[in-house]
Amino acid sequence: MRKNIKIWTMVEKDLTGTRKQCLALAHQLKGTVKEKNITLRWPWSWLSPYFSFGIQYAVKPKLKAPWPDMLIAAGRQSIAPALWIKKQSRNKTYIHFVQDPKWNHNKFDSLSAPQHDNLTGDNVFQTFGALNDINKTTLAHAKKAFPKFAKNEKPRIAVLIGGNSKTHKMNNSIIEQIKSIKGSLMITASRRTPQKYINALKTLKGTFWNGRGKNPFKAYLAYADYILVTSDSVSMISEAVATGKPVYLLKMNGTSPKFERFYNAFIKAGHVKWFSGELENWGTKPLNETAKLAQWLKARYQNHVTKLKNKTD
Repeated sequence: MRKNIKIWTMVEKDLTGTRKQCLALAHQLKGTVKEKNITLRWPWSWLSPYFSFGIQYAVKPKLKAPWPDMLIAAGRQSIAPALWIKKQSRNKTYIHFVQDPKWNHNKFDSLSAPQHDNLTGDNVFQTFGALNDINKTTLAHAKKAFPKFAKNEKPRIAVLIGGNSKTHKMNNSIIEQIKSIKGSLMITASRRTPQKYINALKTLKGTFWNGRGKNPFKAYLAYADYILVTSDSVSMISEAVATGKPVYLLKMNGTSPKFERFYNAFIKAGHVKWFSGELENWGTKPLNETAKLAQWLKARYQNHVTKLKNKTD
């Protein structure tokens, strides 16, 4: 793949986690990256991608040429605009879709989704967990940005707390389990964490990020000897596992068949264990699925470029 290709990421404006995944992949490809965080006007916001006529007038902000060499898209509302760009570019723009679009897979040049989503096809790359930008380089930068955590006594334990969702609910036992841990706690919560649990976490001895100022999330991962993460978030678990450090799951109430497939695969591979009160020195090779996908995608894109060239010769 040639250097400095123009890459756009296109994600629904409020999908913060998905946006991070698309950006992680785009930057791994070493191109010139531009974000397009979009919204659609009504009624396209309800009907897309099933109704796409006039989609170019529904997108905010407005989409304009020159079109990118590659577009990495995610989220239901990005489907119709992405395919419109492909048409406007006369098929030159390569479209990669992150996660299952629940739409005709053959409309895209390629797709990627976690194995537990069971998305298959000749143009599909299955990742082991969610895409992320956690690697040696980003962790080293995080350490430099937050040198104060180096003074924390060992063992240092990063505690990553999610919150209530369609499949999971917080419970009091999680707080009790965290209380029992001996070491320097570095705690962060989610926008989904109920306030009563945030209040309880703030009373624990250690560092609690209150959402103000620079986010120390990556620094927590970089400095941690152990990582505890609630079982509701595939993204946070995948980020934790990317460090290669011992990762323990804090069991929340609830689950789903998809989550069970995810847990079982990660436990079988030795990446995580359920937390039972004891911290053990174990770990695995850091998982870098974003880099693996990028290599696969480079080959797919080069094949796309070659086919276009052959058509014009």
